[in-house]
Amino acid sequence: MITKEEYFKIQSILSGKSNRVKRIRKNLNFLLRQTVKCGHCGEYLTGSRSRGRNQQYYYYHCFNKECSMYGKAISKEKLEYDFVEYLKDITPKKDFLDVFKAVVLSLWDRQDLDLKTEAQNYEKQLMVLDKKRKRIFEMREEGSYTSEEFKERKEEVENQIMAIKISLNETRIDQFDIEGTLTYVNSFISNLGRLWLDLATSQVRFQKMVFPEGIPYKRNEGFGTARLGLIYELNRTFGNEKSPIVDYALTGWNQIIAELREWEKIKQAFSPVL
Repeated sequence: MITKEEYFKIQSILSGKSNRVKRIRKNLNFLLRQTVKCGHCGEYLTGSRSRGRNQQYYYYHCFNKECSMYGKAISKEKLEYDFVEYLKDITPKKDFLDVFKAVVLSLWDRQDLDLKTEAQNYEKQLMVLDKKRKRIFEMREEGSYTSEEFKERKEEVENQIMAIKISLNETRIDQFDIEGTLTYVNSFISNLGRLWLDLATSQVRFQKMVFPEGIPYKRNEGFGTARLGLIYELNRTFGNEKSPIVDYALTGWNQIIAELREWEKIKQAFSPVL
């Protein structure tokens, strides 16, 4: 975990300078603009900065003119510090991460076995169809089929072969180090607050993985409830006997794999110091 002093030290490095008061559209100083929403109207907050006598001041605002919070500033330091604190609250603990890894590996092995069995069945069907195709050519040579009959039978069996080959390809799992990725992810997301600060230019990508629909914030009240990425939703329900993690993982299996692949991409692009 990071201290408040460490937080402000990192922020001072990320902050830029300007002599003008203006709204910021593309600026790393306001990375929460694409994630944090106004808790009153639901619009994404934007950022601005102004210069005082001796220093610059950074703020987030709601720019929806129909909203009661229109133009009312939220200190950048306050909002981003609250964001880091919120990330600490939803950070998965070791007991969840250990169970999550074991469950995903078990389901992966089960899926791998099922797909291998399915692939073997498709391969057997291809052998039968290949023999059938050869026999069609033989019967044409023997004169049993007219040119039109031969063409019809050949196209029929070749279409069947193509369909089986497509199904066979869908059973093949591409190269993916699932165990290595899980080990990495468990370490990577065990301190979300520090991770968000360390990611720098990859923060927005990370934010969308954690908060795919954004998260509402009300001045003087803090963050509201938001839909989380599936891994974090699983963590939220962990320990609830009515919602076993295995059932949730089975239901959202494709999404879990998609999220793990996204973490793998971040892993390849960035090596955090945790």
